Amino acid sequence: MSENKTGKYIKYAIGEIVLVVIGILIALQINNWNTNRLNRETEKNYLLGIIANLDKDIEELRGHIGWDTLQLQAQTTILRSFRKEKIKSNSSELVTAIIRFQGLRSFKGNNIVFEDMKSSGKINLIASDTLRFKILDYYKAFESLKKLESSNNNTTSQLKEPISMAYLDPNSIYEPLFPDLWKSEVNKLDLSFFERNIDSPEVTDFANKISSIKAMLLGNHRAKIRLSNEAKELKKSILKYIEE
Repeated sequence: MSENKTGKYIKYAIGEIVLVVIGILIALQINNWNTNRLNRETEKNYLLGIIANLDKDIEELRGHIGWDTLQLQAQTTILRSFRKEKIKSNSSELVTAIIRFQGLRSFKGNNIVFEDMKSSGKINLIASDTLRFKILDYYKAFESLKKLESSNNNTTSQLKEPISMAYLDPNSIYEPLFPDLWKSEVNKLDLSFFERNIDSPEVTDFANKISSIKAMLLGNHRAKIRLSNEAKELKKSILKYIEE
């Protein structure tokens, strides 16, 4: 005090404080930079995972769309056979349509990465609001398709077996498909049902049920096409975002 050094000490203390504050700010900045870098890396890895899931969805949907087309054609062939003698007389074409008609498939989908992001709360790591909403919209449509198809397929299953057993002859239709070792048809191929009067109650009931099945399948089919297009568009958006 006597040597008038108070001012120097104060300046020195202030300088020390400023240096400490600057050091803390730099450390915080570095920490934020590292956090942002790690978040961007995690974001990119998740987005690449979603792309991989989308590729699987697109491939699966392609197969389902093709299969639905064959199913719709088979069901159309079955109904047209009542009026078209050419189809009725071609037992091979008609039997193929009947056999194909029995199948039933369901879209499984691949949403593992999205579900992981959602359950872990990391969906907000996607910095782009636009892209995040696109992803959310896609998986909303994804779940809607699964619910629609599950409902329609349950109803279809309830219709298919009874009409097959009541109006067709499974033994004569399916047994010839087996190797000789396991063939056990009781009667020869029986397609007599298609010879019935088209105005009969049985044919009307059969036709109404087949048409109902067709309508539900067409609904599934169109929903799959829409979801496939959405998957392709979402993949493009993600790739563009990653490359920017």
